[in-house]
Amino acid sequence: MKKLALFFIFVFLSNSFPAAKNDLTEGFQSPPESIKPWVYWYWYSDNISREGITKDLQAMSRIGIGTAFIGNVANSGEIGKVKALSDEWWSMVRHAIRKAGRYGIDIGLFNCPGWSQSGGPWIKPDQTMRYLTINEIKVQGPKAFHEKLAAPAGAFQDVAVLAFPAPAFDGHVVDKAAAKITGHPAAENLANLIDHDRSTIFQFPEKAIKEGAFTLDIRPGSPFAAQSLSIYPAPVQFTVRCELQAQNSSGAFETVKRFQLFRPPKNFDIGPMYDAPTTISFSRVTSKHFRLVFHDFAFHPFIGKFTGAPGIAEIELSESAKLDHYIEKQLGKMFWMPLPMWDAYLWAKPDEPASAGMMIPEKKIKDITKHLHADGVLDWQVPAGEWVIQRVSMIPTGAKNSPVLPEGQGFEVDKMSRELAAYHFNSYIGKVLRDMPAAERKALKYVVIDSYEKGPQNW
Repeated sequence: MKKLALFFIFVFLSNSFPAAKNDLTEGFQSPPESIKPWVYWYWYSDNISREGITKDLQAMSRIGIGTAFIGNVANSGEIGKVKALSDEWWSMVRHAIRKAGRYGIDIGLFNCPGWSQSGGPWIKPDQTMRYLTINEIKVQGPKAFHEKLAAPAGAFQDVAVLAFPAPAFDGHVVDKAAAKITGHPAAENLANLIDHDRSTIFQFPEKAIKEGAFTLDIRPGSPFAAQSLSIYPAPVQFTVRCELQAQNSSGAFETVKRFQLFRPPKNFDIGPMYDAPTTISFSRVTSKHFRLVFHDFAFHPFIGKFTGAPGIAEIELSESAKLDHYIEKQLGKMFWMPLPMWDAYLWAKPDEPASAGMMIPEKKIKDITKHLHADGVLDWQVPAGEWVIQRVSMIPTGAKNSPVLPEGQGFEVDKMSRELAAYHFNSYIGKVLRDMPAAERKALKYVVIDSYEKGPQNW
């Protein structure tokens, strides 16, 4: 019975569907236009010619390519003679679009030279991605203040000048005048870590790098009530896991906080503040002996170790309250790999400051921008007490489109401006639209944004 039942099922199924007539084979050998593959068509390092473009398109047509995306990129090979963005180069673009139409191939253009991202020589410093930077001073009032405020180097635009009463313990940090600092394994220039000078560098000893661990003991000289820690990395890229410990009244060391310190490679666009500190905050802890344990030293997997040892420019163990990971939270420095982990931008809720005096009430922040003159001089009557004055400016992040040769490179366009985004489009893709009659550019169907690796902007 089972064999008979299977026979009837087979006969039913075989008669339920019409013959395929080799549709799959025919569709594979002659694919319909709707499913023809698309390809990236990289024009490497200005090595292009009319003959080469024509032969490429002939080959694409012969094997059934439906769409080609033209990307003008640079590699380490020989550099050609047709310079990007020159009249000759643009004529090659127009030639490719016309020829593609004749061979039945659609064309897409990357939205700028390079594959990342949206920039070029037409973008000026005041049209590019920008971020906020702060120059800060302290003054004692009451007094009439008439001084020139420090400003960022290079092109910048003022945003605001703010003033507020200095919070309690602001600037109270462990320093070399009273503290004793030792390391294991033995290391030189440890005092550079707490000398209030970020130009003096401490480098981890090679033995520590090889063994994967380094211990730093900090004895403030008297009981010190710490509430935040900022570590400024030296220029050599690296990452390391850290643990801050404090000795309790019984002499045992207790973990205050675990965190990761990283100084990213400067040729990776993950934010403009490469040398910014890693700052952690924690519940106030008083001790005569703090310990920083560094372990699992590593280097960027795409680059490897640079020449020279990684190090630290300054350590600020402070009594003042600071916003935990404030650099990362303002997008000054992002996760240092192209693919962030799921928790890369998740931080635990920080502890509240030990007292209200450590905080800055919003109602006490004064906007004194109107007192700043065009030459950068501030005229302001400082009220009684200690005040912090901040000159807030915006400056370019420095991000540029890549990978391209110099002729095709420039600043990335400001991503926050609809007007400038249109200007960028019109400066590059718009040139094709203006220079080619619509009838000649029917093959041009797409504008491509390949990937985003230009870091953040916060203004």
